[in-house]
Amino acid sequence: VSSLFCVANCYNELKQNDKATEYYAKAEQADPDYNITYYNKGLSITHQMEQEKDENKKEALRKEALAYYYTCLSKNPN
Repeated sequence: VSSLFCVANCYNELKQNDKATEYYAKAEQADPDYNITYYNKGLSITHQMEQEKDENKKEALRKEALAYYYTCLSKNPN
């Protein structure tokens, strides 16, 4: 998980949000209980949303990001 997570973080830093999201999904599959993955995946999707020009796609991305943030909170509410 840590390798997948680190690769995803690197893509996130490079603003390659599609690749970052792909690797966060792989990290999520490898360890569904690693809650920070959900937070970072939400963050990556938020970056995608900020770059999106289509308002309908932007709204869909916003909802997707929120779902990942809520999943993170549900796994670790503190």
